[in-house]
Amino acid sequence: MRAVLSYLLVVCPLILACLCGGVSAQQTTVFYTPAKEKNEDGRRTYTHNLLKMALDNTVAEYGPYQLIEIPNLSIKRMHLIANSDEYKNFIIKFTYSDSYQENLIYAPYPAEFGGMGYRVCFVAPEFLQESNKVTTLAELQKYTIGQGINWPDTKIIRANNINVSEVQYSKSLFSMTDKGRFDFFCRGITEPGWEMKKFGRDFPLVLNTSFVLRYNLPRFFYTNKNNKAAIKRIALGLKRALEDGSAHAYYQSLYKDYIDYVQLEKRTIIDLDNPDLRFIDNTYQNYIIPINKI
Repeated sequence: MRAVLSYLLVVCPLILACLCGGVSAQQTTVFYTPAKEKNEDGRRTYTHNLLKMALDNTVAEYGPYQLIEIPNLSIKRMHLIANSDEYKNFIIKFTYSDSYQENLIYAPYPAEFGGMGYRVCFVAPEFLQESNKVTTLAELQKYTIGQGINWPDTKIIRANNINVSEVQYSKSLFSMTDKGRFDFFCRGITEPGWEMKKFGRDFPLVLNTSFVLRYNLPRFFYTNKNNKAAIKRIALGLKRALEDGSAHAYYQSLYKDYIDYVQLEKRTIIDLDNPDLRFIDNTYQNYIIPINKI
């Protein structure tokens, strides 16, 4: 009897420890992200669901999770939250910049396959014929491109000796292009399709058809440096989604019609250099999709 009691006193705590360890391993991890607010091209919906896909892909290794949406966040507020770590495991998609290295870390797999680095341009109808003569960087450098203030690709455009006119309110770019305040107003390839529907009645803009700008403008999931386990999990899950094709399939389900709308195959590519990639992890380049397959 004493032997049995001794055995139970030794074994039961071990079993309990194992059970508790198992529960601990399956504790729910809480993540925060900007709310997938309504907008016509589904950008935040895409970002939110891609993040969810990455987290779903890693439940076996990391356990369950809860993804909490924070509504009504401006871009400035997102940066403040990420840099201060106000919300632990706050995950945000940013365009890569060397300047983020001090406080932030990122999953080195592209969230958009390089799609935001392809740009086509709105022009005023009376400028269309002249604009369609542009097929080289040297020809483009004779003109001015309109940009919103602090847009991440403004530095790229200027670094390639193209004139830039910055505007405080992004929506003003449509009317200012129509009035000839600058020559080109360039957009990511998923944007003109829905923007023409939304703004076309008020501003009779047309798309230049002669060229597409191409430059490295990778976008990644970022978080504060304190959240290393979180970004490691997201990197693993996103890598799986990229390699099994599910991420691209989802991207195309949202954007294929918009990409077809801009007829990339009929355009000459004008390549621009991005000077803000000195410290980037080049892993992302293995997952950039060629322009004819995106």
